[in-house]
Amino acid sequence: MHTEPNLRIAIGSWQGRVSPVFDVTRQAELIELHANQVGPRTLLPLPDDPSAKVDALAVAEVSALICGAVSRQVQEMLAQRGIQTIAFIAGEVDEVLAAWMDSRLGEPAFAMPGCCGGRRRRERGGCTDGVCHCPQCGHHVAHVPGQPCREQLCPACHIPMIRA
Repeated sequence: MHTEPNLRIAIGSWQGRVSPVFDVTRQAELIELHANQVGPRTLLPLPDDPSAKVDALAVAEVSALICGAVSRQVQEMLAQRGIQTIAFIAGEVDEVLAAWMDSRLGEPAFAMPGCCGGRRRRERGGCTDGVCHCPQCGHHVAHVPGQPCREQLCPACHIPMIRA
């Protein structure tokens, strides 16, 4: 369970669901968490330009972005701005938020269709199921396919996570 006070997350959204491709999404739902309680929720319009999209999230002081597919370029820009990316997620925004708060985003129900399911993807080293966890405090998050756990920082301790 996430306990960091005053945390702001963003979920790329489209019609109440996680937007399938963040690079072209037009809005994100901003969610404030205070002592693990959901606070104010607002919609943040996002510009078309990927760099400006990342800037908008940084200006909004977002700590983590939950989204569908995202290009490596945008994911790297987010990381440079200190925004953790939890990608290849699908589902209703409210259900995804509840799963994130309960550290259940690694469940197959929240994986994008086609992610981790095809034999050829596994052979190419594509998506993998799993969880990254903090060796210090035990906090865990869904593994981001294509991103080593050691590249994700624990939102509570700010140290590199490891694969569970």
